[in-house]
Amino acid sequence: EFCTTCGQQLNSQEWHSAHSSHPTSPVREYTPYSQPDSAFSSDEKIGDYSARELASYIGKNAPYYIVKFRGIAQGRPCGWNWAAFLLGPFWLFYRKQYGLGLLYFVVHMLSNIAFAVAYAPVQFAESEAAAIAAEAALLESAIFIPVVLLFFVLKIFLGIKGNDLYFRFCEKKIAAAKDKTPDLSPAELTTCGGVALGVAVLFYVLSYIALEFVTLLTM
Repeated sequence: EFCTTCGQQLNSQEWHSAHSSHPTSPVREYTPYSQPDSAFSSDEKIGDYSARELASYIGKNAPYYIVKFRGIAQGRPCGWNWAAFLLGPFWLFYRKQYGLGLLYFVVHMLSNIAFAVAYAPVQFAESEAAAIAAEAALLESAIFIPVVLLFFVLKIFLGIKGNDLYFRFCEKKIAAAKDKTPDLSPAELTTCGGVALGVAVLFYVLSYIALEFVTLLTM
């Protein structure tokens, strides 16, 4: 949290108990705010690199990640990442973490295909009684619970560790880029990093087509 009058960083006790030194200022001068653009300076060191270098590599939504990266570098929890939790491998592809993204995508697809195959008797049952019987059999099957658990465990893990994984990824990629070009400019870092919306959309479409194809085969 930061003072809205002078911008100084405050801990929770300070901003709750702080008194204004500016009598003419508006009420609640010390109300904390969450505007990450003003929460760091370009020259601030976060881990091995400056905030400017990290922000240049991150590209879109850099202020959010810079604040999270600072906390990670200082040994604090990395925070929950809703995009990573909800989008899973597609968030990894969007953030150009292709290796981990491909691994997650394979597991994601296998779990979805296994679920689609196991659920097919319920989905395509010819009567309500048959659907109820198929659903009971599904719940007792050896594959259903493990598949569902695997799906949610992976999502929760990525939600919890997504910011930390991305921080390490950015540091690794910046180090590799600077090994090749020691005087790499921020603009060149932006070219190396940034996001890959097209790749994320491509894999999303592929997963949709694959699941539709599996559904057709199980009809």
